[in-house]
Amino acid sequence: MRPFGRKHLAHTATVDPASELGQAAGGREIQVNSLHHQAVRSVAPGLRQTATGDDGTVEGLESADGLIVAVPCHPEELTGALPLASHLFERLVARTAGRTPHTEG
Repeated sequence: MRPFGRKHLAHTATVDPASELGQAAGGREIQVNSLHHQAVRSVAPGLRQTATGDDGTVEGLESADGLIVAVPCHPEELTGALPLASHLFERLVARTAGRTPHTEG
């Protein structure tokens, strides 16, 4: 049982603003709901780290082509509460449809 619930924004992560995650966030920082006790130890070949927690934890990974965007948090739990969550899913749908995603300013 989680004392704060699945929608609790546990901490801040710094994001590469040029990354897909950064484009969805519209800035350099995001709030994340951390639900796991595990973390990425090393970044696999073909991926790059695009977000980092205050403690150095990997909070975002992406492929160079932007088709892989991985986050260890659970944005699906935050779609009604955090614009980043909705933007991330909208951009995913746009990429899979072969369209250029629209970024709101």
